[in-house]
Amino acid sequence: MGLWLYVLQLFARIIFIFHRGNGFSDGAEILAKSTFHGFALDISMVGYLFVVFLFFIMISAAFKSQLLLQIWKWFFVILAFSIFIIAFADAELYRVWGSRFNAQALEYMRHPREAMASSSEAYWGRIIIISVLLSVAFYYWINRIFFKYKKVQSRWIPLIISPIFMVSCAPVLRGGFQTIPINQSAVYYSANPFHNQAAVNGAWNLMYYVVNPQKQSNPEAYKFGLNGTWYQNYFGADSIKKYEICNTKKPNVVIIILESYSAYVSNYFRQKNNASPFFDSLAKTGLSFTRAYSQGDRTDKGLAAVLSGWPGQPWQSILSAPEKAAKLPSLAALSKSKGYNNYFFYGGDAAFGNMAAYLRNTGFERIVDEKDFKDEQKGSKWGAHDVYLLKKAADFLQQSKQPFFATILTLSSHEPYEIPDVKNTGDELTKYFRSIRYTDDCLKDFFTSVRNESWFQNTLFVLVADHGRNLGLPAMDFFQPRHFEVPIVIWGPVLEMSAKGKIDSNICGQTDIAETLNAEVFHGPANLFPWGRRLNGNHTPAAFFAFSNGFGYVGNKGAISWGNDPAGIMEKTGKTDSMLLTGKSLQYEIIKMYQKF
Repeated sequence: MGLWLYVLQLFARIIFIFHRGNGFSDGAEILAKSTFHGFALDISMVGYLFVVFLFFIMISAAFKSQLLLQIWKWFFVILAFSIFIIAFADAELYRVWGSRFNAQALEYMRHPREAMASSSEAYWGRIIIISVLLSVAFYYWINRIFFKYKKVQSRWIPLIISPIFMVSCAPVLRGGFQTIPINQSAVYYSANPFHNQAAVNGAWNLMYYVVNPQKQSNPEAYKFGLNGTWYQNYFGADSIKKYEICNTKKPNVVIIILESYSAYVSNYFRQKNNASPFFDSLAKTGLSFTRAYSQGDRTDKGLAAVLSGWPGQPWQSILSAPEKAAKLPSLAALSKSKGYNNYFFYGGDAAFGNMAAYLRNTGFERIVDEKDFKDEQKGSKWGAHDVYLLKKAADFLQQSKQPFFATILTLSSHEPYEIPDVKNTGDELTKYFRSIRYTDDCLKDFFTSVRNESWFQNTLFVLVADHGRNLGLPAMDFFQPRHFEVPIVIWGPVLEMSAKGKIDSNICGQTDIAETLNAEVFHGPANLFPWGRRLNGNHTPAAFFAFSNGFGYVGNKGAISWGNDPAGIMEKTGKTDSMLLTGKSLQYEIIKMYQKF
C-alpha cells in the first residue's frame, strides 16, 4: 500500500513537470533531481495517507463490514483522481502566477466561477479524461491490494497492529525528529524556481495552505541582515516638480484600469505589436510614461497599487485581508473629502477577491458591477463585456453631478478572452491580442461618445494596466521585470498644454499614480500615499514590484529579482548592489507597515 501511495506522488510530479511543456530530456532531468530532493515531502504525504489507510483497516476489522471495505477501496480511487487534478491545477497556477497552490489561490477558490475562468486555457475536459484514465489504472492496482487484504482472516491482527503503525508514522509526518516540522523550503535545491517547485509535493502543499491559509512571517524574517534605511533612496528629490499636469483647479478624474494591458501590446510603447492603436493615439497626444511597472501580477494587487498607492507584500493581495485593506489611504476617500462624487464601474462580480469590501471601506459611494447588467450583455465566465461596461459608465457620468472621481475596470482581455458576437479562436496569444484589440475598439467608442458631453471638457483621464502579461514575450519566468511592464497615460482636455504629447521615460510604477493625483489634482495632505512618488517629480528612476515570495527592483543601471525562501538572487542584470539593498529595505518596511494595520 505504501508503494501504491508513493507512486501516486511520483505520477503527480510527472504531470506537473511535463504539463508545462518541458522536453523529454530536460523533463527527465528535472524529474530525477526533484524526486530525489522532494523525497522527504513525498514520504510525509504518504505517511498522512497511510494513516488514513490504517484507520480504514482498523475500522473494517472491528466491524467485519464488507460495505466499509468497499468504501475503503473507492476512497483511494477518488484520492488518486484528486491528486492528479491537483497536479494539473498546480501546473496551470505556476504557468499563470509563478507559484503552486498558495494562500492567494485559496482566496480565489472562494469564487470558483472566476477562478475557473482564470484557468480556462487548461483545457479541463482533456485534463479530466486523462485523470480518469490514470485513476482507472490505479483502481486495478488497488483492487489487487484489496484482494490480498480479504485473505486475512483474523480481525485481531489489524486491530492490534494498526494503532501501533499509526503512532510510528508520527516522525514520517513531520519529516523527522528535528525541532521544526518539515516545510516546503526543506526540499528546495536549485537556483531555478521551477525546479524547486517541482520538488514540492502538490497535495502536501495544498493541505498546508488549507490548514494555514493566512500565515505570514514576522517582519524580522525579511530583514536579511539589513542595516540602515536604504529604502529612502527610492524616493529621491521628489519635491522638485519637472512640469505641470493639470490646468484647472477641480477637474473630474476618470481612471481606466485596463485588464492585462501589457506594454508589449502597444506599438507606441514597445514598437513590437499593434494590438492597441486607439490607446496608442491617446498616448501620442497625452502624457505617456514609457518605463512604468505594475506592482504585482493580479488585478486585486493592481487596484490597491493604483487607488491606494500600496506596493504590496510577497504573498496574496492586501485585499484578501479586508480589515487591513480598510486602513489604506485611498483616492476615493480623498476625493470625497474634497466634495467629489465617486463611482466604481466593473462588469464582473465586485465581491471577487474582496474587491467590494475594499472599495466600500475606502470611500467609494456607488459600485456598479455585473448585477447591474442584463444577462445577454454578459459572457459565460466573467461578466459584462467591455462595450456594455463603458456604455453604462458613459451614461452614468452624464447624469452625475460634477466634480466626480470615477474608476472603470475592464475585463474582456482576461482569460478566456470572450468577445460578443465573435468566436475568438486560435492559440492563446492570438486570442489575447484579439481581445486587446476588442477592448481598444470599446475605448474608442467610449471616447467618441463622450467628447461632446458637458463634463468631458473638465475631465482628466488616467489609463493604466492592472498588471502585465508574459504573452507575446520570449519564454521567461514570472519574476523577470518584463512581465511587469505596463503603460501609463494621462490624457484629457484639462491636461496642461506643455504636457500634451510629452514622453516621460523616467522609471516609475502604478503606486506613483495616487500620490501624483493627490499633489496635482486633489491637493490633499503631503505624503498621504507614503509609498508613492509624483510622476512629474524628480524622483529616483526606479520601480519596485512584488511577486509570490519575492520582489523585483528596476533602475537605470540594471534590474534584480530576489527570492525570500530560499533567500537569494533569482536574476540580476547590470550594477545591482545598491539596488538590492534598497529593494530589501523597501520590502522590509512595507511588511512592517502591513503587520501594523
